[in-house]
Amino acid sequence: MIDKDNRDGPRGARTGMLIAALMVAALVPLAASVVGHGDATQVRLEASEDCPDATYCYEVTEGSMDDLAAGEEVHFTFVNPESNDLNHNVYVADLADASDDRDTDPSAAEDNTRNLAPGEETSLEFFVPNGFSGVYVWCDVGVHESQGMYLETAFSEDATTDSGDGQETSDSPGLGALAALTALGAVAVGLHRRET
Repeated sequence: MIDKDNRDGPRGARTGMLIAALMVAALVPLAASVVGHGDATQVRLEASEDCPDATYCYEVTEGSMDDLAAGEEVHFTFVNPESNDLNHNVYVADLADASDDRDTDPSAAEDNTRNLAPGEETSLEFFVPNGFSGVYVWCDVGVHESQGMYLETAFSEDATTDSGDGQETSDSPGLGALAALTALGAVAVGLHRRET
């Protein structure tokens, strides 16, 4: 029988310390995932209808496509300036899947934005898989890609960032830690009820 007047005694203290240690262990990957999102490579793209060598193009106004690497997260900000007349979008794929004739199949895209009307802006969080040979972005509206609206960057072998376990991280790496915390909360409630 448990002495209710001695709940804070040695057994209660050990249980509390065990629960605290388990919660800290679950919080470490959650904190790491939050920090990881802050380290995403930032690239700002603007749709242009006034290009020197093409009908349509993207202008990189912040960051650089050359800074991208496999195994890293990229935060694309895409702007279709109000001065434009047409809708534009951004599709992202492995460079190996880009069409040589600049008519890339939209099903090759790993991710994409919606079509933006002039004056609209959106963002796209994209994890570059370790198997990518490079990143290819293009506008899938009409024949804009073939008219010059694409960008590409090829990765060198030493540009790949390996997470150490060979696994790609998901877009929400903190979900596992949150699930663990929920389970620990249930265990703590159960232990508390058992001891009282």
